[in-house]
Amino acid sequence: MSRSTRAKVHSRSGSIRVKPRHSSDSASSESARPGGDAGEASVFRFKGIDAAILALLLGFALLLIVRTGFAAGQELWPMPDGVEYAAIAVNLDRGLGPVLHFGGNTYPPRYTIGYPLILAAAYPLLGHRPERLCLVTTLTALVAIAGLYILTLWVFDRPSAVLAGLLLATSPRFLGSSTYVMSDVPALAVVILAVLAFLYAEGKESLVASALCGLLPAWPSQSASPTLPFWLECSRRLCSSNRADCGWRK
Repeated sequence: MSRSTRAKVHSRSGSIRVKPRHSSDSASSESARPGGDAGEASVFRFKGIDAAILALLLGFALLLIVRTGFAAGQELWPMPDGVEYAAIAVNLDRGLGPVLHFGGNTYPPRYTIGYPLILAAAYPLLGHRPERLCLVTTLTALVAIAGLYILTLWVFDRPSAVLAGLLLATSPRFLGSSTYVMSDVPALAVVILAVLAFLYAEGKESLVASALCGLLPAWPSQSASPTLPFWLECSRRLCSSNRADCGWRK
């Protein structure tokens, strides 16, 4: 008698009735949706072939970015935006605060300090050379592509993830902005990571995901990118999901 069967012995007739046991292996092997156990779904669905595809996508995107050129980013174009972002980052690194110093005078910056804080953290790693700050934007562009691939794979399927990654990697606007010292591409990367954090927090209790859901909404107040409506909708969905789980639904 195999292990996958269950035997029932009836003492009266002396016969043995064999009843197949319903295994839950097939059900557990199916990938869960984001509304279910989202954490297990993301781990299960991201396989070795996805890592290979993602590596090819990132390599292809990096090749396109390099072919686009870093001349404008190294010269801190477009002005004065790139100059101000770089100047704020340099002053933060020197301990002078998020201010601008020109001609012996001090001026408050026109932009919030969200992206300059990231630039200031990377500034020592770049050899304290302002012309290299554009590389930080390039790195966030690769993070955005990787995050979009994982997000699309999570919600849809692998062909959709490949298509989404290719569309973003070949977007002329995206490629051009990936070499500027601007907050557009970093804001996109943060939004994509935020969606992943919210989906994970909806489906599975996680201290890390909860912390990210608390920290990432601070980005709209520290970035020039208009992402506040997105954060409000994500917060509403997360709160409504928690109320439903706790039995608060009317």
